[in-house]
Formats: sequence, C-alpha cells, structure tokens
Amino acid sequence: MRTSNVIGFVVKSIPAEVKSDSNNGKEENKVTFILEDLQHHQIFVTLWDGYADQIRAFETNHPAEKNIVVVIQFGKYRFWGGHVNVSNLYTVTRVFINSDIPKIVDFKKSFVAQISASTSSGYSGLTSSLIKSPVDEYLKDFAFSTIGALSGISEKKAVIILGTIKSFASESTWFYNACKSCTKKVFTTTICKDKEDGSEGFDEVTVLECQTDRCNQKTVISVPRIKVPIRVQDCTGIVTLTLFEREVVKLLSVSANHLLENNIELASEGKFPKEFDSLLNRKFAFKIAIGSYNLRNKADGYSVSKLTENPEIMAELDHHFNAIQPVDEEQLNVVSADSNPTVKVPVKDSVSRTGEEETPISK
Repeated sequence: MRTSNVIGFVVKSIPAEVKSDSNNGKEENKVTFILEDLQHHQIFVTLWDGYADQIRAFETNHPAEKNIVVVIQFGKYRFWGGHVNVSNLYTVTRVFINSDIPKIVDFKKSFVAQISASTSSGYSGLTSSLIKSPVDEYLKDFAFSTIGALSGISEKKAVIILGTIKSFASESTWFYNACKSCTKKVFTTTICKDKEDGSEGFDEVTVLECQTDRCNQKTVISVPRIKVPIRVQDCTGIVTLTLFEREVVKLLSVSANHLLENNIELASEGKFPKEFDSLLNRKFAFKIAIGSYNLRNKADGYSVSKLTENPEIMAELDHHFNAIQPVDEEQLNVVSADSNPTVKVPVKDSVSRTGEEETPISK
C-alpha cells in the first residue's frame, strides 16, 4: 500500500453520502472532493467517517468560506476509475483544513505570488477571490442593492442583497432531475428507433435529454438534486431566489441523500420537507447574479451563488442598507413548509416573480 501527502484548493465538492455496504455492516459517512495544486493538477480525495465529519463540520461552521485549502498527510494513494484518488487510512491519516500550519501558509503565499506575476491565474474554479477573506468578499468591491431596485439593473453583474427568508415559492418543487455528468436539468423526449425484433417499422422510445450537447452523445443518466425556491424580503420588496444543494445541506447540516430519500414523495403533494422550516425567518446576505436571461426577458428570479450569516458582515451591510433606505419593514405571513399556500405580500414596490427556472451552474 502506497501513502501520499497532498495539498490544494477545494475546487469541487461532491454531495456527501452514507454507505451501508461496509464489511462490518455499519453505515459509513463519505465525502469526495477535488483538490487542485499550483501547477493545475487535480486529484480526487475521498474521506470516510470522522474525517468526512471534519470536512462537513468546517463547511457548516464557515458557510461563506470558499477558499478552502486542505492538507492530507499519510493518505492511501491509488488509481480508480481513470483518476488519481487519495483516501484516508483510519489510524494514521491527518487532515488539516485552512489551518495556520506552515504548509498551508506557504501554499497560499505561493498562490498569491503566482497571481501577482500573471494577469490571469489559469485556475479552473479559482479566482482572485482566493486571496480575500470571507468578510472582504462581501464588504470590499461589492455592488449592494435593495430588493426593490433589482428590476432596474440594466447590466450583467453580481450584487449583494440583504433579506429575510419568509416562505417557499408554493408553485415550485424543491428538487430537480439532473444530468449525472454535468448537473444541468434533464428533460424527457420521444425518439423513433428501429424495432428490436428486426421487423419493419419503428418503436417510439422515451429517453432523457440533457441541456449539454456533449452529454447527449452517450446515454444520459439522471439523479435528483436539491433546488429550493425561497421568497426573500427587505423593506423595499420581495424576490424569489434559488438555493442549490451545496448551500442547503450546509444550512441544514444534513446530507442530500437524507433529504431526498426520506422526503421525495412530498414533492408530488406540493409540500416541502419539515427540515426546511428552520430556514424561515433567518436573515442572510445573499450574493446573486443578474444574468442575460434576466435582462433579456425583464425577468426576476435569481440563483444564489453564496450566502452568509456572519455577524460582522451582517452588521456592516445593515448599516449600508439603512444609509440608503429607512427601515420600514411590514410583516409577511410566514408559510410553513408543509402547507405552501399562495403568499400575499403587503410590501411596497414588490418585485414580481417568474415561473421560469434557472439552469443550475455546475460547480
């Protein structure tokens, strides 16, 4: 057995799993993510049980942190499925996450030096935000907007809004069928195929079709992925935002498999899992993207790229919000997750909603 030490930025996380097919018959927690080093090399890392819990706990306690550096010492090294993979040895592996050990400090300094020496980093999934603290990402070089002013934005840009989750969009479901390869939404389509018995004529067959052309060159396989439409309010209006799986599992501290396996039948009844109720009446700073679809169709409804409840960030944004808009919030009727009636919102300058779904961005 070969062991290896690896270090890199987390550029993609794969939803956590619970496996029950271990040798001792016990359930085992599992997380898989991709690390990228300074030479653009990528490696798959799989951690089990306590090591998996360590990663999940860090993500839960640091929901705004996206610049995660992980060091794996004495990991098991092998080739699997055409990829290099490192996993933990249960008794000897050590895992460090964004700590101040010299190895991580030197790694970050080397990355900053690379950025300074080049106008383009060339990193997939990595940007200049890597050298910013979570607070700086929200409070420096940001575009702040009230909800009521979103419809007046006329250019593609990322903005920050400050608002409270008041309900769920009653007409939408909380998950979608995603392509296993690229995570974009899949659709069913009917095609004609030669009859399998060789006789004349054709058979109509229903197949899955992905929005990504290259995925359709092979058989498309779908998996359910979480997508929660929420109604967010400030004193200037209300808007529908979409939270995707990564943010939802962090906020609820549960696995995606748990939510899907235990609650998927609720979708046919137009209901949301009880776990989602804990999101109601929580105030966040949301980073959202104003995209070409919004501008072209004059449509509201935005996807959340990240969000935070960091007290320092929230206090500063509250101060900024009050400077441009006096606080005059009126109460909304909060919708319980298991009822989902139509929501009537008595606020001024309400932002209208769209029924059009946003296409999730593969992370």
